[in-house]
Amino acid sequence: MAIEFNEGDTFSPAQFAASPDPTLVRLLKRWGIASSTQQANLILIGVAVVSFLLSVFIFWQSIKGPTAPEGAPPAIDPTMEEGLPAASP
Repeated sequence: MAIEFNEGDTFSPAQFAASPDPTLVRLLKRWGIASSTQQANLILIGVAVVSFLLSVFIFWQSIKGPTAPEGAPPAIDPTMEEGLPAASP
């Protein structure tokens, strides 16, 4: 029982060579939003910063809890029923 290797079927590194630009950079350039790789990188950094700040804001608002709206009536204690007529026995 012998092991045989088919060396003729190997792939060259050129077939798996990575593109010079990442996918999002290529998309921004293809859509005409960015004209260079550096400009696309700056746009993506800006998107990342805005996303981070938005997530911090949403997280901060969720920790702080809901606030009462302006002009809301004061909370009524259900044990005190002054305005209701007395129940007849």
